Amino acid sequence: MYAVELDGVSQVYVNRKGAFVALQDVQLAIAPGEFVSLIGPSNSRPIEAFSKIVRQGNK
Repeated sequence: MYAVELDGVSQVYVNRKGAFVALQDVQLAIAPGEFVSLIGPSNSRPIEAFSKIVRQGNK
C-alpha cells in the first residue's frame, strides 16, 4: 500500500508561444514514511507540481 501513487500524470502549459510539456506520463509510488523532495531551478515552480500531485490524488 502506498501513501501516494501516481499513474500516467501529465501537465501541459500553453501560452502565446505554444505548448510546453512539463510532465508526461509520470508514474510515482511513495510508501508511508518515505521522504520525497521536489527540486529544480527557482523558476521551475515546484509548488505547482506538488499541487498537481494533490489534485490528481483527490480525484
